[in-house]
Amino acid sequence: SVLHSHVKSRDKAKALRKAIALVQHMEEKCETQPGVRPDAFTYSSLMKAWVHSGRPDAAENAEQIYMKMEKRSAAGDASVAPSVRNVNVVLNAYAKSKDRFAARKAHQLLRRLQDSESLKPDIISYTSVIECYSKSPDPDASEAAEKLLNEAFEEYEETGDPEMMPNLRTFTMVIQALAKCQRKGNAAKARSLLSQLTEMYEDAMDEKLKPNEFPYNYVINCAANTLGTQEDRVKAFQIATQTYQEMRTSPYVSPDSFTYAFWIKACNNLLPKSDLHRKCVSLAFEQCKTDGLVNKEVLNRLQSDLSPETIQELLEVETTGYRHFQVQDLPKAWSSKTQGWNRGFSR
Repeated sequence: SVLHSHVKSRDKAKALRKAIALVQHMEEKCETQPGVRPDAFTYSSLMKAWVHSGRPDAAENAEQIYMKMEKRSAAGDASVAPSVRNVNVVLNAYAKSKDRFAARKAHQLLRRLQDSESLKPDIISYTSVIECYSKSPDPDASEAAEKLLNEAFEEYEETGDPEMMPNLRTFTMVIQALAKCQRKGNAAKARSLLSQLTEMYEDAMDEKLKPNEFPYNYVINCAANTLGTQEDRVKAFQIATQTYQEMRTSPYVSPDSFTYAFWIKACNNLLPKSDLHRKCVSLAFEQCKTDGLVNKEVLNRLQSDLSPETIQELLEVETTGYRHFQVQDLPKAWSSKTQGWNRGFSR
């Protein structure tokens, strides 16, 4: 259709303007020309045009379109009846937005979906809201993410509906939310979720559950962000060590630049400045060099807490002169496998 072709246009701003104008024209003419009456496909395409536009108000406008579909459907127009896929488009738009209240808005929409007589959420719905919480500044975000995961599990266990089975992304987003909220016990919770994910995968061998590097890396980062007593930091370092070592022997994953950056961060944050700290960081950096995974973040972590003499030795330079080294100052082989690594980096 013409509208669908606008959605696929490379000029997203122009595509949105044309899509809005076309739908408005269809709405104005449909009383006298029933053949141009907008239907569910029309409004779905307009929602996608909003989402693809990249505008900061895209999610809110997509939600308004969904609510229009819902209202007209309730009034008897079955041709515009929305689907759960339409709701998921809106929820995903909130997950990708920079709105500080995105999690709250997405959660409210999820509750509307749960109360609907005609539609029910699926695991994509839950995961999108959890992703919102993984990016939220709300201090209670990790708790909200955990509750949503538990809700999804309860529904899955009660119904056996495969569309409600938590998957790799669901677990990863909850672990990321735990990493962002620096609460006592979050590292242990994150580690428990990773263990649960790997056990579920090994039991079912379902590709939707197969672990990748992200949940492992976020567990290490969660441990690195631990605050509290020395005992709390020791426990967190044990979790980081267990997870880092598992990555080195796992049949599913292997360390990437995220891993080394977060591991060095954990060493810097959780260990006292000692020979153990220097040894842990040095061994990891040597392996990172061998793997070709040294990048800006790894190098910054390395140079933030080690002595100039140790940095000089690790970087294989004659003198540091208190200079802050950049990746381009080092042998290319050390960073040969880092292309595209910075996408999605979460501190």
